[in-house]
Amino acid sequence: MIARLSKKYKTLDFTKGAQKLVDIEENLLNTFNENQLKPLYFKLRKLKRKIMFSNPAIDFKKILFIDQPYPVNKKYGEWGGDKRAWGHEARHRIGLSALSGGKLLVLDGLNPDGKITNLIPNKFGALYRPDVSYDGKKIVFCFKPEEDKSYHLYEINSDGTNLKQLTFGDYDDLDPIFLPDGKLIFSSTRGNTYIRCMPQTPSFQLARCDADGKNIYMISRNNECDYTPAVMNDGRILYTRWEYTDKGLWRVQSLWATNPDGTNTVHVWGNQSVWPDMLTEARQIPNSPRIIFTGNGHHAWFNGTIGIVNPEKGMNYPDGLTHVTREIAWTETGRGPKDEPEKKDYHRSGKFKAYKTPYPLSEELFLVSVRTGGHYYSQNYEPKNSFGLYLMDTYGNKELIYKGDKNVYHAIPLKARKKPPVLPDRVNWPKIDNSKKDIEVADGILYSQNFFENADDIPREKAKYLRIIEMDPKTYTSWQKQAQHDGPSVGITQAESVKRILGTIPIEKDGSIYFKLPAGKAVYFQVLDEDYQCIKNMRSFTGVMPGEIRGCVGCHEGQTNAPSVAKSKKTKGFGIAFKKAPAIIKPAPWGNETIGYKRFVQPLLDKYCISCHDESGSKASKAINLKFRDFKIKPRNEVSLSDEPIFAQPYVDLVGGFLLWGKNKSSMNKLGAKSNNIAGVLIVEAYDRNDPASLRTLPAYSSFSPVSKLVKIAASGKHHDIKMNNDELRRLRAWVDCNGPYLGLEEIRQMNDPLLPDVERVAVRPRVKTAPTINRFNLRQDGDSSKVAGCPAVTFIDNLKLKDWSKGKSIEIIKATYGAGDRVKDVTSKLKEKLGNKVYATIGDFNNAFDGDPAPKIKKSLKIIYSVDGVKGEVIIPEDKFIFLKDINK
Repeated sequence: MIARLSKKYKTLDFTKGAQKLVDIEENLLNTFNENQLKPLYFKLRKLKRKIMFSNPAIDFKKILFIDQPYPVNKKYGEWGGDKRAWGHEARHRIGLSALSGGKLLVLDGLNPDGKITNLIPNKFGALYRPDVSYDGKKIVFCFKPEEDKSYHLYEINSDGTNLKQLTFGDYDDLDPIFLPDGKLIFSSTRGNTYIRCMPQTPSFQLARCDADGKNIYMISRNNECDYTPAVMNDGRILYTRWEYTDKGLWRVQSLWATNPDGTNTVHVWGNQSVWPDMLTEARQIPNSPRIIFTGNGHHAWFNGTIGIVNPEKGMNYPDGLTHVTREIAWTETGRGPKDEPEKKDYHRSGKFKAYKTPYPLSEELFLVSVRTGGHYYSQNYEPKNSFGLYLMDTYGNKELIYKGDKNVYHAIPLKARKKPPVLPDRVNWPKIDNSKKDIEVADGILYSQNFFENADDIPREKAKYLRIIEMDPKTYTSWQKQAQHDGPSVGITQAESVKRILGTIPIEKDGSIYFKLPAGKAVYFQVLDEDYQCIKNMRSFTGVMPGEIRGCVGCHEGQTNAPSVAKSKKTKGFGIAFKKAPAIIKPAPWGNETIGYKRFVQPLLDKYCISCHDESGSKASKAINLKFRDFKIKPRNEVSLSDEPIFAQPYVDLVGGFLLWGKNKSSMNKLGAKSNNIAGVLIVEAYDRNDPASLRTLPAYSSFSPVSKLVKIAASGKHHDIKMNNDELRRLRAWVDCNGPYLGLEEIRQMNDPLLPDVERVAVRPRVKTAPTINRFNLRQDGDSSKVAGCPAVTFIDNLKLKDWSKGKSIEIIKATYGAGDRVKDVTSKLKEKLGNKVYATIGDFNNAFDGDPAPKIKKSLKIIYSVDGVKGEVIIPEDKFIFLKDINK
C-alpha cells in the first residue's frame, strides 16, 4: 500500500510509516508469547488505517448516509403478496414493503467514534438513497413517513434546517439525484404500471422535475423498473434498466444511459449478458470511463458483490468486466466462464458475505456497505446480520467507518463537488394540464443511414418494410400471479406484454430509414419481406421523446453512442430516405387493435380448418383439434376474473403446450417450429436461466412466421387446397411474429378489478377493467390515483352480496329481468343460482343461461336492480355480452 500510494502521489511521505512497519516486523520475529501478538496486531492495524486514510482522494471529513431496517416481510395474503418477496429486486423498494425506523445521518470524522447527527430526528419512517447538491449545501432524499403509504421526495439543508416535502400523492418517488442544472431525476411509480412477472408489485421508471418538485414528467418508456440513477462524468444519466422483450425475465438488468431530458437513451453494458445477473447502484469512477457497480440477484437484492465495467472495451460479458470482491460469486448466476479479477493480488481481508452501494473516490478507492454474515435470498425473510460502512480499495483492504443500528447504505461525501456539464434540453415539453385527459404531444423522428449495418445476415434484396411494434404499458394487474409469472397472463411462452402493431415504413434500397414516431412509447422493430413476414426481430425496445430527432447505427446488438441529430436539413450526403419528408407510419389493415389469439387466429381456423380438425374423432381431429374449447389446467390463482381457464384450446396446443413457471421444456424448438410448436413461436422461457443463447439476437429467418408450420400450411395451398388471402395471412403472420400472445388489451379490459380484502392498505388500488391510460407527459402533479382512474368496479361476494372493497359498501340483488320491451322474464332466481356461493359468475349465452329466448330476433338486455347500503341502483347489460356480474358499477 505504501509503495502504491508513494508512486501515485509524489507529495506523500511515508518514511516514518515505513520505519514503523519495519519495527513491527522485527518485533513479530522476536515474539514467541501469544499475549504479545495482540498489541502488535492492533499497532499494525492502526498504522495501516492511517496510511489508507492518507490517500488524497479522501478530501472530506463528513459523510451522508442512511441507517435503515431491512424491508418488511409480509405473510402470504397480506398485501396479496408472497412471504418470500422481501428480497426481490423491485418488491422491496416500494412503500408497500417499507419498515419504519430509518435515519438520515451525517458522520463528522471518518471513524466509528465520529460525531453523528440525525438530520430528521422528528420524522419516523423509512428511507432510501439520498443525494448531495453540487455545492454541498442541500440534500434531497426519499422518505416514507410512518403514517403514509408511499415514498415522497424531500429536501433539507445539509445542516439539518429548512426541511421541505417536494412531491405528494399515492405513488412512490424514489432515489432522487441533483442534476447539474438544478433539476431532479428520480424513479417513480407515477406511470401506474405493474411488473409483468410480479403483478402485486408496482413498477418505477425514471422521472424528472424542477428543483421545487413541480413539473413532473416521466422520461422513461419502460414498463419494468429503472433503478438507482446517477450522473455520469459527461452529464448523462447512468441507470439500471430491467427489460425482457421476447427474452427471459431473469437476466436482463443491465446498464443504460440517457440524457437528463430522456433523449438519446442507449445501452451501456450487459444487455445480452448472463453474468452478472444484475448491475445496480452503478456510479462512474471520477476521471475514468469505468463504472463501479453492485452485482446482486433477481431475488437477492441484499446479496451483493462488487464489479467494474469499462464500456470502451466491450458491451457484453466478458468484455470490459472485472470482478473486485471475487470471494463472492455473482449472485444467483454463480461465476461466469471467463471472470477476470480486478486485481490479481486481491485479498478478502475478512469473512464478508455481501457488499452494497459502492461510491467511487478514485480508480482504486471507494466507500462501500459490507455485511459480515448471512446470505439472504427472498425466502430467508428474517435476516439477522446488517451492513456497516467501510473504506475499501480494489486490493481488498477495508477500514470500518461506521456501524449503525440497522443497515448503513448509500454513503456519499458531504462536500462540494465538481459539476458535470449541463447538457442542452432538446425536448418539446407539452404543457401539463390535468384538466384534460388528452394533450398534444409532438412526435419524434428516428432515422438510420443504413439499417443493414452490423446485420450481415439480412438479405437486403428481401427486406422491404420495417414493422413498428408498441408494447403497451401494463397499467392493469390481477394482483396475483395466474399462470406462470404474470397476471393477467397474456401468453404462455413468457411473461408477456400486450403488443400492438403501429404499422410499417418502407426500407429504402440503400437501407436508409427516416420516419416520424409517436413520443413516449416503448417500441421495437422487425425487418419484413414483401409478404410481411419477419426476417429479423429486435429483442429490446427504444423510443423517442417529444420533438426528439435521433438515429441508430444499423440493426445492431448495441452501441455506446448513436447520432442524435441529422447533419443537414438538406440531406446532403444522406441516403434515399432523407431526400423526402419523414415517412408516416402506415397502419396495419386492422388499425390500432392489439394482437390477441381469439381475434387474429381462431376466426381463421374456424373458416378454413374446423370442418376437418374438429371433435369428430377423425384422423385430422386426432392430429390436432382446432375447435375453441376449455383447457384443463386452470390458473394458479383465479383472482376473481373468470371461472374459465386463463388459456383455452387450441391455443395451448398450437404454441407447444403449457409451460410451467420456471420449468424448461426440452422438446420445444427454441428457434422455431416442431410438431409440438405448430405456430413457430419462440419459447422464451424454455431456456436454462443461465444460457447466454436466451438473450442473443436471433439469425435472420430463424424464428416466428418464416419457420411456422401453421403459416406454411395456410399460405401454400397444398393442404387440401386451403390458401388464405393476403389480408388473412398478414393477420396470422402478425400474431406469430408478435410471439403468439393469447390476450390483447381488448380481452383484458373485459376482466374485472381484482378482489383485495385489505385494499385500503394499498396506496394505489389495483385495477383491470378500470385501469387508467397514463399520459407520461401529463401526469397528475398531486399524485391522486383515484382521480387518475376513477371509481373501481363493484364486486359480488358470497350470499349474493356485493362490496366495493375500497369504499366498504354492502350491496345485494333485488330483482333481475331479461328481455326486450314488454317481452321480459324474471330471472332473479336463475341469476342467484348462477352465482351460488362463488365470488363471480360468467354469462355468455343469455338465452341458454336464462332458459329460453323471451323475444326472438329482438335485441335484448339483462336488467339488474340492486341496493347499495339501502340505496337502490340498476345496471343494464346488452345481450350476450361476455361479462362478469362483478362489472356492475355503483
